[in-house]
Amino acid sequence: MDTASRMQAWWLVARRIGFTVGAIVLTFMLIRTLLTVRRQVPIVAGFVTSYRPPLPPLELAGEDRELLRGLADAGLSFFDPGTAVFYDESEAISNASADQMVTALTSRLRQVRPGGPDKDVAIVYLSASGTVDEKGRPCIVPPGASEDAVGMTEDVYLPVEHLLASLRQAVPGRVNILVVLDATHTGMDWNLEIDDGAFTPAVESLLQTLDLDRVWVMVPSATGQRALASSIQGSGGFAIQFALGMRGAADALSLIHISEPTRPRL
Repeated sequence: MDTASRMQAWWLVARRIGFTVGAIVLTFMLIRTLLTVRRQVPIVAGFVTSYRPPLPPLELAGEDRELLRGLADAGLSFFDPGTAVFYDESEAISNASADQMVTALTSRLRQVRPGGPDKDVAIVYLSASGTVDEKGRPCIVPPGASEDAVGMTEDVYLPVEHLLASLRQAVPGRVNILVVLDATHTGMDWNLEIDDGAFTPAVESLLQTLDLDRVWVMVPSATGQRALASSIQGSGGFAIQFALGMRGAADALSLIHISEPTRPRL
């Protein structure tokens, strides 16, 4: 056999080996996709880092965002592509009014594919300042309102009731929505009466009267408590525990189901 024939024979063998290896890799990737795509849960997140003085900034909000973004990173196992699919709407709400916040979050929620074992779970995580209006209703302070914090009135607030109802309407009724309201940060009471610890009980009271199916709400602290952040830990305590829970370490999370009496749920 001459040199040309031997090279042609080796090329055929190499090509067959290449095709075989490629087929094996594609098979493994397909198996990985089939085994993991159902598990990843979408997180539509909004972290307000742009409140203007005299409204105080949310301590470590940017760090919390990066921590949760890490939930989308692949794990050490070949079959672990990450716990969640992270959709960051922080920039879209950075200077938003109440209506613009709702539009940004609901628009993104409509676009995501629900995850979890039954492909029916979506999470909305909002880190912002929480407050109550004169009627005792829980509200979110939109970052756009801080442009004129001194002249700010309750009309610019985003009522939690409106936010929850809008999120529920954004996706089919079979989808379970966990709404995380990280809105009881410390350091928010610079004598502006933005947060006096009344946000959590106001949310609990609201949920006892609402009738929204398959919607859950999580808040970082119970009545009389505040959510702490530590520069030593590098993120807020609640965000750290939430990330650990998403990775499988959850053992005692306080969930409030809207269609049932308010109570701690595991």
